[in-house]
Amino acid sequence: VYAASSGAKGGRPFVPSKVAAYIDQIDTHVPSLTVQDTFEFAFRTFGASETVGASKAEQQRVLASPDLSEEEKAKYLAKIEGDGDKMIDAVLKMLGIDHVRDTIVGNAQMRGVSGGQRRRVTVG
Repeated sequence: VYAASSGAKGGRPFVPSKVAAYIDQIDTHVPSLTVQDTFEFAFRTFGASETVGASKAEQQRVLASPDLSEEEKAKYLAKIEGDGDKMIDAVLKMLGIDHVRDTIVGNAQMRGVSGGQRRRVTVG
C-alpha cells in the first residue's frame, strides 16, 4: 500500500523508479555469449550479487579479513555465487527462456535465439 503523499501515515512513499524502468528499443548484447552467460555477466557486473548475499562493502570487508582462512573466503564466495545461480535460474524460468539457456544470443549476422527471446534477455 502506497501513501497518497510521502507524509501520509500507514503507507510507503511512491517511488517511480521502484515500479517502472526504461528499456532501450535496441537490444545490445555480446552475440557470441549464451543466454546463461549473458545473465551471469549482468549479475556480476551490475551488482545483483548484493541482493542475494551482502553489499559490495560487506563482501570486500569479509574478503579482506585477516581472521578468515582462504578456504572460508572461498566458501563465502561460493555461497553468494550459488545463491546467484538460483536467482538466474528463477529469472530465466519467469521469462520463459530457461529452455534456451545454452543457445547463443546472436544478432543480425549471427543466428541465435529468436527476436522475442532476445528481447526477454534484454528485459531480464
